[in-house]
Amino acid sequence: MFVDSHCHLDRLSEHTHGGDVAATLDAARAANVSQFLAISTTLEELPGLAAIARAHHDVAISAGLHPLHQEPNEPTVDDIVEAAEQYGVVAIGETGLDYHYQESVPVSVQHERFKRHLIAANELELPVIIHTREAKEDTLALLREYSNPQVGGVIHCFTEDLDMAREAVRLGFYISLSGIITFRNAASLRTLARQLPLDRLLIETDSLIWPLSLIAVSPMSLPGSLKSRSVLRVNEASAWMKLPCKRPLIFTICSALRHQTRLPCQRGLGTVWACGVTRGDNHWRSVMNIDRLLQQSEGSASIPPVDTWQPALSGEMDILIQEDGSWLHEGQPFARPAIAKLLSSLLRLDADGYCLVTPVERWRIAVVDRPFVVVEADFHDGAWWLKTQFDDVVRLDAEHPMRLTASPSGEMRPNVLSGSV
Repeated sequence: MFVDSHCHLDRLSEHTHGGDVAATLDAARAANVSQFLAISTTLEELPGLAAIARAHHDVAISAGLHPLHQEPNEPTVDDIVEAAEQYGVVAIGETGLDYHYQESVPVSVQHERFKRHLIAANELELPVIIHTREAKEDTLALLREYSNPQVGGVIHCFTEDLDMAREAVRLGFYISLSGIITFRNAASLRTLARQLPLDRLLIETDSLIWPLSLIAVSPMSLPGSLKSRSVLRVNEASAWMKLPCKRPLIFTICSALRHQTRLPCQRGLGTVWACGVTRGDNHWRSVMNIDRLLQQSEGSASIPPVDTWQPALSGEMDILIQEDGSWLHEGQPFARPAIAKLLSSLLRLDADGYCLVTPVERWRIAVVDRPFVVVEADFHDGAWWLKTQFDDVVRLDAEHPMRLTASPSGEMRPNVLSGSV
């Protein structure tokens, strides 16, 4: 699966499925593009983008004013924040600096505009989508001063040098590569990509910006069904780089736990496992905050079918479930118990120990005794009903019998056998 981390669905040309958004998205989905982040270049575009997102569950949107857009009334920080909250965006931008066409919008205006977007992003704790061209030093200087490395963002359609890419990564940003990487004269960009960590790389189409005459002829063999040039570009870039094309949900959540703020995922867990994808190749793309993910997963009645998933072992995750049922990540208690509850629905006992499992990953974790602790018991309807620390309810019956087993300290304790854990 692929995720298009930067596209302009409100600017489709008549040559792209007649400019029809639904037809374009259907064609992309048929080519394994599973999520789309539709980018705002003016705040006036937001109502139209929001309508597209409402009509298509796999589309998320951003809010921002492009650095080269000539705007007589510059939006304030409050204007950006209000627009972002009103339309439920998942990122701020695109914003940044472009000195290649600085005669369009003066440098001083671009700087102030960029600052306001960064301040708004900090206030909202949303990632920032950066457009930068021939403005390396000033872009990095403003990011150092105003961006939040715990939230970060993405440098989109990256064409600058390796030093800038590494500094952006250090500041908490991802590097997004577009179809430019397939151009014959983009050897330096391909070399740069090889030197960056895969978990900081994104892919995008920037669709549909590039004129037909600029499409690169790829030497690779691609499925004949890939008709759209934007989809073709995504697949060319990913195939060349041999990207995994699925970022593990568990890995993503645990990365977000380090600062307890933002998580790359658009939909609740019930729909994540149902479609078997976890938001594209690095998959902050369709970024949303942990609060929204937890709210949506709480509302899902779906139970992930962990017993049917058989991915290879990804490694060991520094998660410990203590004897009292509390969860630690990297030695620290989960600041958000709801995140532990969400992960607990992906827990499975395998031959090599307890693992968190999705269709594309399996992470072994440490469990001192048992992962679930009974906190309440109630007898009604002719049976005992037990509630765990995560408010899951289990009925004592033949499928879930109670046995006395020894704890790590040697004490005999009642133990309920329940499903895969």
